[in-house]
Amino acid sequence: MIDYSKNNLVYWMWLTLLFGPSNRRKWLFLEEFDNDVVECYHSVMYGDRSGLLDAERRNLNIATLEKAKQILDDCEKKCMLVYGYQSEGYPKKLRDISNPPSVLFSYGNLDFLNNRAAIAVVGARKASDYSLEVTRRLVNNLAKWGVVIVSGFAYGIDSQANRAAIEVGGQTVAVVASGLDYDYPQGTIEFKEVVAKNGAVITEQFPGSPPKGNAFVARNRILSGISDGVLITEASKVSGSLNTASHAVSQGKEVYCVPPHDIFSQKYAGVSSLLRDGAIPVFSDRDILMQFVNAKSQSKQFARDLSQVFEYNSESCFADDLEAEKKRKQDNRLFSRITKRKASDSKKSQNDPEAEVFKAEAEPAVMPDVSSLSEIQQKIVREIFEGTNQADELSAKLMCDISELFAELTELEMYGYVRSAAGNRYELNR
Repeated sequence: MIDYSKNNLVYWMWLTLLFGPSNRRKWLFLEEFDNDVVECYHSVMYGDRSGLLDAERRNLNIATLEKAKQILDDCEKKCMLVYGYQSEGYPKKLRDISNPPSVLFSYGNLDFLNNRAAIAVVGARKASDYSLEVTRRLVNNLAKWGVVIVSGFAYGIDSQANRAAIEVGGQTVAVVASGLDYDYPQGTIEFKEVVAKNGAVITEQFPGSPPKGNAFVARNRILSGISDGVLITEASKVSGSLNTASHAVSQGKEVYCVPPHDIFSQKYAGVSSLLRDGAIPVFSDRDILMQFVNAKSQSKQFARDLSQVFEYNSESCFADDLEAEKKRKQDNRLFSRITKRKASDSKKSQNDPEAEVFKAEAEPAVMPDVSSLSEIQQKIVREIFEGTNQADELSAKLMCDISELFAELTELEMYGYVRSAAGNRYELNR
């Protein structure tokens, strides 16, 4: 039987029922109670509802402790694990992101995530054979090193990443935009079971929930949130992968990209754009592993000693510079040299405009066609185009409630008009 009181799980479920799974307003509201979810419940249920919007007040008809307990009981019957924000086993990395999930549903225990390196692998649903093979080889090797592979469980690159991790005995996580028990993508129920046995399948959506447009965008912040970086092997300019990359940047995570297989193809235009903006180019799994070495990831567990990266020949015949690797093997002071060089380069880049070699020349700003958008969405895009990009400033200028603004911004992200950046800022996609 579930212990409802443990880690205030039933109260976190109640809060999620009241505001909805991905609504960031819950955290703004909770601040008024010093983030004490129990105090919040008693205050709301026994009189003080002044801070709630009309829609949230209406939700009080279904947001009850009885309903919360019923959902928890149903999850137990369906062999779903439930993690509230305060639960043991809730991924620590997620607690540090903006708008963390208040409740997570999982097939599979999540404890292993807290001490392991993890890379999110995302990309095109209709990927080329080349990109699928590159994804398989990269993931095979990363998984052998003990890196957890995270994906959005979509067709194409995402599901290829899950399969590639499993086929070499690695662990993998699928983050879905629907209820765990909802068959989406259609026909993948059995594959979910396989993934769960080799890691976990997680979501913030209630059981039985079908996927909705906003849920995919909201899912992406979790994808990048539980990972140490995001790898993209194929993406067009309108790919949802770019939204995941945007979340990664705002969370302080690295973005990795395999250089385009075809620079003339629009299928790789999103990858080209990310590389111009400073994403780390990946020619083999070593390019990712070296980042873990440079970050001195002693707190994370790997299947091999990370120092072996310097002597490691990639097992998939990637086109590495083997002569350079031989020189590296002979230098037992390489680790300290790289660390010092990285610090020096970082200092230079503050004064040298040529230091950021992956930054593209500024393109002339062009106002996108917004004729198909709603009136409020058109106003938001115009304000961002004219330089107002802080969410609070946008809310004040447009005289729009901040929660309504975030809902519109989420749709604009989904449509590809804007992207989120660090510090609650929003930029136009160009």
